[in-house]
Amino acid sequence: QVQRAVEAMQLITVRLDTQVSVSAKDVSWRGDVLASVQVPVSLFFGVDLARARVDALDLGITRGVRVRVPTPTRLATEVYQMNEKADVQTGWLRWRAMGGEYVLGLARKAVSDEARRMVLTPEDQQRVLDQSRARIEQLVKVMVGDGLPVSVEFEDHANDTESR
Repeated sequence: QVQRAVEAMQLITVRLDTQVSVSAKDVSWRGDVLASVQVPVSLFFGVDLARARVDALDLGITRGVRVRVPTPTRLATEVYQMNEKADVQTGWLRWRAMGGEYVLGLARKAVSDEARRMVLTPEDQQRVLDQSRARIEQLVKVMVGDGLPVSVEFEDHANDTESR
């Protein structure tokens, strides 16, 4: 994923650490089995710099740089299975070694798909936009110098401009 991101000029701007919880259940006359797994997950968001547009920005007396980039998207999802927390509850005539491990395997199998389906809260969406804007601004200032004001705009959020 990293090699593809570099080739496509995708800049990872934000890493959000969270966790995924998945449960699986098997119902039987011998007793139910309930398995749950909690796994840490990192979501990586970034922008495609190949589609960036750079314009001169006229602020009256001073000039600056305006950078327009696509809205940040999720570039990768990493699931850290080695740090999982698992819990298995078995019914009165069920053994963890047989039925419990099978149901736990079903829960583990669903973790990656659940992590990819995660949807950000509005607060996290705003955090991704704000941190992406700040990181792109830092990158541009390294190239053009701190003396010029830099404005970063996202294509889908043209009114969310921040000038400095």
